[in-house]
Amino acid sequence: MTRLLVVAGTASGVGKTSVTLGLLSALRRRGLRVQAFKVGPDFIDPGLHEVASGRASYNLDGWMCGREVVLATVARRAADADVAIVEGVMGCFDGIDGTSDDGSTAQIARWLGRRSCSSWTRAPSRAAPRPPCSASSASIPR
Repeated sequence: MTRLLVVAGTASGVGKTSVTLGLLSALRRRGLRVQAFKVGPDFIDPGLHEVASGRASYNLDGWMCGREVVLATVARRAADADVAIVEGVMGCFDGIDGTSDDGSTAQIARWLGRRSCSSWTRAPSRAAPRPPCSASSASIPR
């Protein structure tokens, strides 16, 4: 069975892509088959994912494609992978409007049966005592 990790952030620009690319590269170097996905209609990050993982990366867009297409895409594309990594979009709960999780990373995580996702916040460069990134777990409501 493929293990799945959702990488999310508190906002855009906090390092989700850097963390995702690092994980993809490290896992691939260990000999694992790694399948990457990107939440939302993005074409730049999936290209970077492909370089790091050695496999094509696929978009998961809940708002444009719906739940069944997202689930079918993950099932089909990650079937032969050891690990699947889903890179989120914007902030974990940011979606198409401020009233629901439609189009958000949280929505995709919930559909994939993940009640939490890794959340990365880049510390300001002047904050020398703090680590460059801090990790936490965001709870995804059912």
